[in-house]
Amino acid sequence: MVDVFGPVNLRSILWKSRRLRARIRGCLLARVGHILYFRSCGSSLLVEGPVWFRQFRSDIWIGSGVRVGKRVTFDVDETANLTIGNGVNLTQDIVISASRHVSIGNYTQVGEFVSIRDANHGTDSSRRIHDQPSQVAPVRIGEDVWIGRGVFIGPGVTVHDGAVIGANAVVIDDVPAMAIVVGVPARVVGRRGGPTVARSTHD
Repeated sequence: MVDVFGPVNLRSILWKSRRLRARIRGCLLARVGHILYFRSCGSSLLVEGPVWFRQFRSDIWIGSGVRVGKRVTFDVDETANLTIGNGVNLTQDIVISASRHVSIGNYTQVGEFVSIRDANHGTDSSRRIHDQPSQVAPVRIGEDVWIGRGVFIGPGVTVHDGAVIGANAVVIDDVPAMAIVVGVPARVVGRRGGPTVARSTHD
């Protein structure tokens, strides 16, 4: 006899229920969002929870099979562009801020609490930070990239295809293809499929 209320089956039912709700939210966002929030959205969008947009009719392009987790914020200026490729997974509590251009390539995985920004405050010591213009440069993230929890990716950065960025890294320089980077600021410690560089105890 099968216990339909057992933990394994109950988890399966709950998972399917959450996925169904995500599909329904995705369908609603795809239909309503295309009118209110973004330019284009592909098929099979999954939305796990509330999503925030800075303004109506932003220049946002979302590919097919994208998953958007809870409390993801799309902070896109009216003159900026955000492009998200096919199969991208945005987990939760992510902020993507575009003042000019941010792109995320196909099948990239973005961990929770990640911040991706193409603008920073000026830091000239002769003026208050509040009064200085932002320093803006496009951010480009390639395909099949894994961005760990709590990562910051700053203006002007290109993360090339297949790179892995360790949790809580601060990325202010380009990341080579297939590289594994960690730390503050982020630095290369290895390559996918290759040896990992030992970290100094003095770092």
